[in-house]
Amino acid sequence: MIAELAKVSAIIGLLGYIPYVISILRKKTIPNPATWWIWSVVGWVAVASYFSAGGTETFWLMLSYALGPTTIGLLSFWYGKVNSLEKFDIYCLIVSLISLILWRVTSIPTLALLINLGIDITGALPTLRKTYFEPETEDSLSWSIFWVGNTMNFANILISGNWNLVSIPYPLYLFMLASSMMLLLRRKPAAKVPMPKVPMSKVK
Repeated sequence: MIAELAKVSAIIGLLGYIPYVISILRKKTIPNPATWWIWSVVGWVAVASYFSAGGTETFWLMLSYALGPTTIGLLSFWYGKVNSLEKFDIYCLIVSLISLILWRVTSIPTLALLINLGIDITGALPTLRKTYFEPETEDSLSWSIFWVGNTMNFANILISGNWNLVSIPYPLYLFMLASSMMLLLRRKPAAKVPMPKVPMSKVK
């Protein structure tokens, strides 16, 4: 029963990418390249980490969150603001790269999983910041679906009673991320203080 609920929540989470992709193609949603590039890498790393650490209850949701970001990450090359990333985005990419190196050298699966969680959180920051200032550039329907899937998955973990450093952190984070996005999408956009933009040609 627990495993089936996990698969259902994964399917719901994956379905959330359909309206997101459609919104991108219609040029209503502008994906933040830094976020989706980081999440693409993190998604596949999370799948490997969860599998090796024995986190079977959340494996299917992690798989959906690897396939989806990879698709959005590719689309961001054409529909995102790739040529004018802000310094904040560049900093997040650098921090994620350093953390990814740390993840690679550690031999402890649980520690690797927590490092990977930190990278994922870093990847979320550019989109959270963008949504704070420009909520109209994100798709509320998609994030509503993500919220349902993440809430179901987190509730599933709580019901299962399997509370440990492998199964709890990621579902809790995903629930909090989707909840934060839902709140940001329902508020008035804040006045944005311009940050310097870095042309990709100058990024070594």
